[in-house]
Amino acid sequence: MHAAVAPLAEVCFNAIKARGYLLHPGSCWGAECRQISGTNRASNHSWGLAADLNAPTNPYTSTGEHDIPDWAYDLLRAYGWGLGADYNGKKDYMHVEWMAHHPTQ
Repeated sequence: MHAAVAPLAEVCFNAIKARGYLLHPGSCWGAECRQISGTNRASNHSWGLAADLNAPTNPYTSTGEHDIPDWAYDLLRAYGWGLGADYNGKKDYMHVEWMAHHPTQ
């Protein structure tokens, strides 16, 4: 995660773990230099502003299949994170990204 949002991410992810939803090492993905699917624009993963939580069990899908509890999404929203679970149409249940302010601007 980008240094500007890493402390907040740590607080949020620790709160989620403390309430009983475990984040599994190797199943949570973060910074990776890549484009937004279907575009030439750098994704928020490229900036270290996005993470994929327990990706194998929280896919990009239209079936609704995921295991992240609703309360965890509520907590992340309350702290300014955008969620792939909130996409219109097909959902990206693993995806969280910092939306409040881009630290490179």
